[in-house]
Amino acid sequence: MYFMTAQLYKALDSSADFIATVPTDDYVPRYVKVRVPKRLENDYFDNAQEQKFFVVVGTYKSNADYRNNVGGSVKMPVIDAEYIKF
Repeated sequence: MYFMTAQLYKALDSSADFIATVPTDDYVPRYVKVRVPKRLENDYFDNAQEQKFFVVVGTYKSNADYRNNVGGSVKMPVIDAEYIKF
């Protein structure tokens, strides 16, 4: 299980999945994809806002590719949320 505080960066389509950035000491954004299960979707849709910080507890599932704003390809971990608080 992983615990992290992160900032919602980008919502994905109409699902509850999203890309988040994790704060770092060197100010280089670290991206993570958070997959929200059905049982937590209502809380997500009621409370999530881009640029808002949140806490998530979840399990690592895989890595995914993401194309950032300047066109570069970034690898990021995929976390399945067990608990999320906005």
